[in-house]
Amino acid sequence: MSKPNQTETPTDSLINELAAIRAKGHLKSFEDLAREQGVKPMTNFDALLGVWPEEERDDGFEEAVLRWRREVMVGNE
Repeated sequence: MSKPNQTETPTDSLINELAAIRAKGHLKSFEDLAREQGVKPMTNFDALLGVWPEEERDDGFEEAVLRWRREVMVGNE
């Protein structure tokens, strides 16, 4: 990894290094990977939402999170 110069932020340095790797053909873009894998854009956003499994709807998770938060708040007083 190259050292950033004084005006280059760590993010700039990483971007520049990734660009150099991509230019050498060693790093593919997301678009290239999607094209190679036959990935298509989502057309039905609702399909991402899905349905929560019935047997897990009332598993006590929400109550446990609330209890843990109260315990942490009481412990920090």
